[in-house]
Amino acid sequence: MLWVVAVVAAVAAGWLWGEWRGGATRR
Repeated sequence: MLWVVAVVAAVAAGWLWGEWRGGATRR
């Protein structure tokens, strides 16, 4: 079940990174 946590964490980190980068470049 640890792989589930790893996948969720990776997806969340990637989404947050994309949101942060997008907001930074937009502003």
